[in-house]
Amino acid sequence: MCKSKNADDVWYKEMEACVTPYPETDNNDDVSGGELKPFPERLNDVTPRITSDSVPGISVELFLEDNKLWQKHVNAYKRVNKIIDSRRYHNIMDRNAGLGSFVAALESPKSWVMNVMPTVSKKDTLGVIF
Repeated sequence: MCKSKNADDVWYKEMEACVTPYPETDNNDDVSGGELKPFPERLNDVTPRITSDSVPGISVELFLEDNKLWQKHVNAYKRVNKIIDSRRYHNIMDRNAGLGSFVAALESPKSWVMNVMPTVSKKDTLGVIF
């Protein structure tokens, strides 16, 4: 479930209403939006929702810039905190997930990151994270 963007509507909505739909295809044999690469290759790959302009305000360039910025931040964190890749930090919550670049930069099989998109976010990027 995700919270409605309407401040007057305090009820929760079904997830389908909040996730950016995949683009339509002309051929039933096509994968809507394109093939997803296998994990972990797809962590830094531009998603079909972005390449098809399904997420308003999010471009390929913006996505790549965000990934590059978070790679820089996480690399700096790892230099200061040598145990980030250990089991010490197993469950992590990114409460301002944006495009999900933090978890992609962390890329640790020993950690689990829960991405949360704030209800006050100016852009609905849940479809990219999801």
